[in-house]
Amino acid sequence: MTPALRAQVLREWQPFARPEIAVKSAAAQSVLESLNEAIQSAASTPQLARVVALGQTDYEQLSEDERQQFLIWLFGWFRIIEQAHHNFVLGHFEPRIWSGYARHIRSVMQAPAVRRWWKFRKTVFSPEFQKFIDEGLDDEPSVLGLGGVLEGMKSDQSPPSPIRVEAP
Repeated sequence: MTPALRAQVLREWQPFARPEIAVKSAAAQSVLESLNEAIQSAASTPQLARVVALGQTDYEQLSEDERQQFLIWLFGWFRIIEQAHHNFVLGHFEPRIWSGYARHIRSVMQAPAVRRWWKFRKTVFSPEFQKFIDEGLDDEPSVLGLGGVLEGMKSDQSPPSPIRVEAP
């Protein structure tokens, strides 16, 4: 076996030789897929897109059934975000990947209805995740919430500067 071929075989089989690497990678990939599916599900129908958008911009405009739908969607989304945060803390996500999700979380947390919901539901999440969310609530908003994005899209506004998220 040539040295080049040997190196290629080692690279390709390394995850199988060290299963913990494959599991960590698969777990992180699964969380990212779940996050993307949750975001895509919010746009799967015009009705659900409306519920998710109004839940973040004008919660009072939602009917009682739509509020329930939004809160159920929000709970599921937060569960996935909690898993993503856990994977980040364990080092399964690179900081450059996590930073985009962290900015998105910060933007969603700017919605008054989401903040109210968080006050009532935060105790069902891990203490570490509660701390992560609560620390972000104290920050000055550096990322537009959905309402700000929708307004910005109507004009020629510049987007805000990105926030930095440090590695654990």
